[in-house]
Amino acid sequence: MQFSQACFFVSALVCLALADHVSKPKSNFDETVGDIVSSYTNLDLGVDVDWQPFHWEKNEEGIFLVDRVFHIKLQEPATLQVVDYRFSGDVFDIVNAMTTDIVGSTSAKVDTDGNIAYAETPEDAWGDKRFGRLEFSVGPEATHQIFAIKIASSNYDSGTGAVRLVKK
Repeated sequence: MQFSQACFFVSALVCLALADHVSKPKSNFDETVGDIVSSYTNLDLGVDVDWQPFHWEKNEEGIFLVDRVFHIKLQEPATLQVVDYRFSGDVFDIVNAMTTDIVGSTSAKVDTDGNIAYAETPEDAWGDKRFGRLEFSVGPEATHQIFAIKIASSNYDSGTGAVRLVKK
């Protein structure tokens, strides 16, 4: 009897260990664009510069921490573009860091079959309607604008998105 109870207990532990391993969300982090930093990095965002990545990870309390804040100084109006890339489905809120107002949000996108899509680069994701994206106008009316990214939802413990500023 004790042997069968011990076998049952060991089997239950193995099942729990496997379930824990399987249920952990995979990373949506793009290692090729750098490591996540432990504190915010202030990044001056220039017009017509390549996509600038931002990274996030969920801390022990379950709060998403994003490692970049974007500073914008404009002489003429431009468009800020934000895109989810790597695995689709992440939702970002773009926050005016000076007023804490949410300026806009990307949407969680999946393909018509409900599958998660994959894009290797931000440019690939921007051209694929299965990825959440947002673009909005920013003007030179404020001499200095600061935008932060807030992760509204994600199925991953870490990940990467990207922003760029383009001429209107």
